[in-house]
Amino acid sequence: MDLSGYAEFEAKYPGTKVFVDNLAKNVTKSRPNIPQYPKISQVLGTAVQSVLLGQAEPRAALDQARGEVDQALAGS
Repeated sequence: MDLSGYAEFEAKYPGTKVFVDNLAKNVTKSRPNIPQYPKISQVLGTAVQSVLLGQAEPRAALDQARGEVDQALAGS
């Protein structure tokens, strides 16, 4: 694995190390094996993007995503 540039990335985003270390220890599957996963992934991605673009506050984005995910899991 080529890690060139990782030191600069980690310096810019210091929380990354905790996330990457957690992946190595706790993640055995990258995606749930359920039919609703593509919709859930899209909903969460949209929520994160709206926060990163300054179009929504984190709590509001997560609240909206939660409602959409609940609907997807309920089959509506």
